[in-house]
Amino acid sequence: MDAATKNNFYNKKINTKFMKKKFFGAAVVVAIAVGAMISVNLNKVSNKGNLTLANVEALAQEPGDGGEYCGTPAKCVKTATIESYTTTSPGYTWSAGGNVWLLNGSRTTTSPADYTKTTTTDTSSWDGCKPTGTTSCYAPPC
Repeated sequence: MDAATKNNFYNKKINTKFMKKKFFGAAVVVAIAVGAMISVNLNKVSNKGNLTLANVEALAQEPGDGGEYCGTPAKCVKTATIESYTTTSPGYTWSAGGNVWLLNGSRTTTSPADYTKTTTTDTSSWDGCKPTGTTSCYAPPC
């Protein structure tokens, strides 16, 4: 082997070692980044669970009473008024959930030429608890 061939072979060997080191270093950096992301995501999930649990516990308690409902047993009543519209105009329908007119299934700002308004009242009642000094009614009994 002449000197030029030996030199070329030696340079390729050095370049190959250098490239292997770069590739290995990049793989280590990627592995560390993936591990850090997984760790952060796992912590976020557990924190959300703890926060949700704390919120549920706080909602289950009334202020200043250690978690027990206090007040007067009451018959709670809720009344809801629902307005609905009907029309014979082609393509128009009333969306009660969106409280808007739809024309061929898309929201529109125009009303049909003729329509009829129907108002219904829905009343529901349940045994609940009215805290002292308020008119609001809680769902669970006292």
